Amino acid sequence: LKLVNQADLSVRNFNSSQATDVYTPKDSLGQTANGTLSINGTSEGDEKSTVDLNNFEGFQIGADTVFNVNNTKLTGTQDVITITDSSAQLNLNNAYIDGNIVGNKNYKLNIAGLGNTTINGLVSNADVLATRGELTFGENTFADTSTSLTLDSVSVNMRNGELGNYNIANLTSTANAKYCLDINLETQQADTITTNGSGVIVLDGFNILGTLDDVNIDTKLKIQILNTNSDNLQLQLSESILSQLDKEYVLSTT
Repeated sequence: LKLVNQADLSVRNFNSSQATDVYTPKDSLGQTANGTLSINGTSEGDEKSTVDLNNFEGFQIGADTVFNVNNTKLTGTQDVITITDSSAQLNLNNAYIDGNIVGNKNYKLNIAGLGNTTINGLVSNADVLATRGELTFGENTFADTSTSLTLDSVSVNMRNGELGNYNIANLTSTANAKYCLDINLETQQADTITTNGSGVIVLDGFNILGTLDDVNIDTKLKIQILNTNSDNLQLQLSESILSQLDKEYVLSTT
């Protein structure tokens, strides 16, 4: 991988043929050479080919460089990817980033593909555009004010069996983006999204953690999901979720 990473070639590929493959470098990968570098793994279910950086420095992506991570998990160090120039571009396709994506300069981060892309860390100085597949992230992944997140035609998966507050500093969400989250009917709480963004947040699925067994059937429950001071952001329920839940509950977004 180090040789591929530093090779003086305009297009370079590092391939893994099995989802169980784990590659661990023996020393630092060094600066990624200009051009296009693709880490191409294989995924089966939730398992992906893995690059374990073994506590060495993560990928250093500089000027005029495109870095593609496909069907691969990057892990093993705190800052998995560092972007050092605004002309660099990062593309994630069915990837698992287990660590931070650090931007020393503002750059473009594209998320697409048919599978799930997970970012288990913080993202800074990025213009993030997610257009396909499923996206999973942590409560503060997009909390940095230097990062903007645009969601379009992507499924946002917040369902993990625990209630959290997802801080997104700069959010633009189209009606084509669908959100799935945890909700506890017994405690009258849910995953919350804190942002001053724009567009519409369409709720498309719930992971129900509690029941209404101990609640009067005529009780009106008020559960907050969106925290915002913006007049340009709305909360809606998808036709799918209305058809699933309206048989038992009366739902509204007021």
